[in-house]
Amino acid sequence: MELKFEIGQKEKTELIIKRNSFNGKFTYSENGIQQELRSSLKIGTHINLKLTNNYEFEVGNKEKHKIEIKHKRPLFLAGFRPQYFEIKINNKLEKKYKGY
Repeated sequence: MELKFEIGQKEKTELIIKRNSFNGKFTYSENGIQQELRSSLKIGTHINLKLTNNYEFEVGNKEKHKIEIKHKRPLFLAGFRPQYFEIKINNKLEKKYKGY
């Protein structure tokens, strides 16, 4: 999964959210600088009893933007079925995504 957004009025911020469905690595990049939300090296990435994970972070220097990501996975055979994502920017739903 790879989703791209351009955020901001005066200060433009390019936000790219990526998730590797094979190893579970979940990252975002802000103007080319990558940050990790979930590492593929941590055991909790592969064995997780929660069906919903929430991620929150801020992007921007002078013009701050709150990003919220809700990741829902299916109960059975989650690794082989589509995942659900909701991305909110400044408390406004920007994108719903279903896929790998």
